[in-house]
Amino acid sequence: MDLASLCQAMGMPSTQRNALHRLLKNLEQHGLVVKNGRDWMPSLALDFMRWAARLEGALTFKAEHEEINSADIVLSRPPEPSIFTQKLMNSLRSDWGLLDTESILPAIAESARERAVIVSPFIDDYGIKRVLNFFRQTPASDKRLIYRNDKKGVHEALSDASVELADLGVQTHLYHLPLPEHGNESFHAKILLADRHSALIGSSNMTRWSMCYSLELGVKVRGRAASRVADVVDAMLACCS
Repeated sequence: MDLASLCQAMGMPSTQRNALHRLLKNLEQHGLVVKNGRDWMPSLALDFMRWAARLEGALTFKAEHEEINSADIVLSRPPEPSIFTQKLMNSLRSDWGLLDTESILPAIAESARERAVIVSPFIDDYGIKRVLNFFRQTPASDKRLIYRNDKKGVHEALSDASVELADLGVQTHLYHLPLPEHGNESFHAKILLADRHSALIGSSNMTRWSMCYSLELGVKVRGRAASRVADVVDAMLACCS
């Protein structure tokens, strides 16, 4: 493709053609592209698999060592008709910039390379399906599920999915820390974690009520903030049975 066609395909203004040309010349020097007349094309000698692995490694390194924190707001809405949704959509900014919880789950799962973790105090028969989908979609080898509640519904959900959880290599951890005199330490945090580079912290349990009926709000963080969330998860895992 020529420069004008490349700019159009990439969504770049034509005024950026000179910058694109400089980039292509640099890639040409490294043997990644070749020029034929006015057209630029990938080098026939290019090892796509090798360069794909390099680029993926570079992206992972950048995510792991990113110093600047970034955040997105993640929202689960009540079912329609919803008074809240109507008020939100009537506001000046509407729902611009708000991410949907259902779309974030696979995005976080797929971004993990080493470890993927779900922290949810409550899980039911509906939520366990989302848990399984999350772990099916991640390429991470270390898969963890931390839960708190020992009520009947949680045990039934985990029991019904025990075979598939085992097949997926998911390790389940009950966070129940008895205190010396009475009671136990508890947690109310809800977390999805991908390695140390991406995390969703929110109000939503892995339950039908949270995912289908309730207004839930979360924050997806990347960079240093995500690594601190990972530190919290590490401490929780060290406490778990």
